[in-house]
Amino acid sequence: MREYVICSYYLYDNQLETDYIILSDNERFIDSPFNEIYTLKNNLGETDEFREKSIKLIVDACKFQTKYSKCLLIKNEGFMKNVLIKKTHNPLYNGYDIVWDEEKSGINPFEYKYFTIWNIGKSSGSMYRIQEHSSNRDFIIRDNILNSILDEV
Repeated sequence: MREYVICSYYLYDNQLETDYIILSDNERFIDSPFNEIYTLKNNLGETDEFREKSIKLIVDACKFQTKYSKCLLIKNEGFMKNVLIKKTHNPLYNGYDIVWDEEKSGINPFEYKYFTIWNIGKSSGSMYRIQEHSSNRDFIIRDNILNSILDEV
């Protein structure tokens, strides 16, 4: 199993779910579609049409971004999870590790510099730098190789 921490952050309990993940090399991506989603939400309200159009805006922004740098939009299908690491004075706001399962996703997130989480219908996303944690992946891979060698002996 190749599961490892890609970054740590503080979240409110209502932010724990993640519908989509955007991996990119450009930190400026974050603003472009979200301003349009905010306007769209004000015009259409919380409707199915709004949710569909917000997804299309994110997809189009990623497609546009790939002209200039790497960008990948993926639906979170259980390969990313938040693991509680630190409780704070506010029971609704705590520290979490983002744990990534590379076998389930088929993606090495450290091929990118930024990790953005987004939920359908939200007019903002949360972006994090992930390069600082790339050694976590290297250690897990090394340990898995060593364990498989020891299992053969």
